[in-house]
Amino acid sequence: MSIFKYIPLLFIAANAFALNQGAVNFEDAPKAQPLDYYIQADDGWWPYLSPDGKKVVYGNGGSYLAEIGKRYEFIDLQKILNDTCRQFTNSGRWISANKILMGCLDNGAELYEVEYGTWKTRKIDTSDVDSSFLTSLTGGGLVAGDGHWAAVYAGTPLIYDGAILGGDGELGLPAITGNLLYTPCDNGTNEGPICVYQNSQLKDEFEIQGLVGGIDAIGGYVAWGGYGPGTFGRDPSGEIINLGVAGGQFEDGAPKLFSVDGKIWIGAFNGFNAIFLRPWGQKEVIIVNDAPAAAWDVGYDGKDIVITAASDKGKLHIIKVSKNSPRVDLCGDACSDLPDSQVPITQVAASTNASFSSPPQPSIPTGYPGFGQLIALILCRHGRRLPLCRLCHSLHY
Repeated sequence: MSIFKYIPLLFIAANAFALNQGAVNFEDAPKAQPLDYYIQADDGWWPYLSPDGKKVVYGNGGSYLAEIGKRYEFIDLQKILNDTCRQFTNSGRWISANKILMGCLDNGAELYEVEYGTWKTRKIDTSDVDSSFLTSLTGGGLVAGDGHWAAVYAGTPLIYDGAILGGDGELGLPAITGNLLYTPCDNGTNEGPICVYQNSQLKDEFEIQGLVGGIDAIGGYVAWGGYGPGTFGRDPSGEIINLGVAGGQFEDGAPKLFSVDGKIWIGAFNGFNAIFLRPWGQKEVIIVNDAPAAAWDVGYDGKDIVITAASDKGKLHIIKVSKNSPRVDLCGDACSDLPDSQVPITQVAASTNASFSSPPQPSIPTGYPGFGQLIALILCRHGRRLPLCRLCHSLHY
């Protein structure tokens, strides 16, 4: 199906959206002043921050590690680990606070756990894993965290800690938190439901609002979004809330959850050149401009918020901003707003499982899709390449 018939609609729609009552125009809104900003590398694809926000792994043509703030210094993981593996897939993933999970292609598809600093390695047994594991590794579909790992790519089954979950293409790119795994189980439609696995056993599934372009979770709190319809979340009680904050001003992309001083925060890319940061459920955001996030991550180093953002040419931007940067309301009266006292606490969330088999309680969506969101929505929905589109959208945004 050709998309050209939709182009007039796009340009009409772009001019049709007005600011919500009480909202501030994005162009006029105050932006965060970076405490630090530099371009770390040209091969900065697939940047992943360590859990403490002080280190980043990255690379596509190679595998590298850098400490945040040490400009232009890096460790070539391929070079120091060459005796273990001569061909790593790309950037590693942090499986724990000081251990990196890395895919190796020397003998088909292998996984190694690498300890930061000592560089000791441990091979993870994948001898019984489906042959599609190779496709997942080379395609960038490796996910890790809290001592667990998963791998999936368009058309493959999801592999979790060596066990196969679901059939070919049934499950999407997941989020790992503790012993929980959240994944869209919609055969690539991006429309949900989302399934919840605990220790590899299916425990729950729930219907959603919006579309799943990407997903992230901390304990019983899970957020998803992308493709235009907005950003949504679900709490441990099973209630679904609208986490969107832009009210039609171009918020897009998969949300990322992180902890700031013990509270859950959420970040989302606006589809152009800025990132929005705010506590869970609150509508006033810190706007980080000049963040060309074709691939990105966000975290907290105990004092400041750290963003690692790769441009569409792979240049890795390191940006540090204060958690107390000015915040602005881009959504106005249309968006709900949680008081500070109700923002979920990370430690409690991490020890709280999802409310299994609880019915969803969706709230009414707010705001309108923006121009960039409409483009992404139409290209993905009418391009009929939804599983691949979902994965690319998750990784790039």
